[in-house]
Amino acid sequence: MVRDSFLPSGRDETYGKLAEEVRSSVVSPLSKLTDEQKKLMEDLRKISETWNLDEEQKAFLDDMCLFRYLSGLQWNMEVASKQLKETMDWRASFRPQDIRLKDLEPIAKQGFLYHYGYDKSGRPIIYCLLGKDTADNTEENKKMKFKLFVYMMEKCIKRMPEGVNNIVWLVDLKDSSLSMGLVKEMKDTFVQLGNYYTERLARTMVLNAGWTISMIWAFVKPFLAKETVEKYVMLKGNDKEISETFDKYIEKNMLVKGFGSGSAEYTFDIQKLISEETEDEEELRKREQ
Repeated sequence: MVRDSFLPSGRDETYGKLAEEVRSSVVSPLSKLTDEQKKLMEDLRKISETWNLDEEQKAFLDDMCLFRYLSGLQWNMEVASKQLKETMDWRASFRPQDIRLKDLEPIAKQGFLYHYGYDKSGRPIIYCLLGKDTADNTEENKKMKFKLFVYMMEKCIKRMPEGVNNIVWLVDLKDSSLSMGLVKEMKDTFVQLGNYYTERLARTMVLNAGWTISMIWAFVKPFLAKETVEKYVMLKGNDKEISETFDKYIEKNMLVKGFGSGSAEYTFDIQKLISEETEDEEELRKREQ
């Protein structure tokens, strides 16, 4: 049996506590399905039953998972089933659910990637502070960075309230060296995450983009689908304007201090996070006995 790496209902003091009124207001997209969409989900489940999956993999393929792959790929059965099968094969070989923070400490200790808080729709927030990532760009470090991104996705998925199925990213480019190599590396990372975590992206908020990224975005934006464009928010203007944009999506007490008008006190402590993860695993072992 594979254990979760932490207790989903605990550690609110570390990751932020979702307000009960937000939790209770979440409406699952599964409640709004048409008869045709329900039929497509049934068909996708029948296809998945031919894949010779183990019990853990079958549990992964819940209704929300099938919905994400179909809705995220325009309800195209051929495309959705192919991408879902590739995801299942990847999870079987990569084992993202087995990744532990202690194994990623050489990269994770920089504190450039962490989860804290939720947006107004109850979606977990991941902070990606690229200026804090100063590790050498070796192949080993690249692999570890990708594992850290995957680990963070898995962590946030476990902390989602019922009915929520995607994540908000806050990407801060302050003090980062925006080479074309870095841009390509980040693009490749998010493309892979998009493939294996289909329709998990709710919104990406980009801070301190600078004129280069802003110019690239202005050029690319007209060629993207409206739904894709709406998932990206380029935070620009003076401090007041940036704070007002943040306020549209995130309550002040859920936004880390230093970002807009955020008031949440958060200090990244890698040893505390590793220790809590170890304690949670021990607690889960006791429950299994």
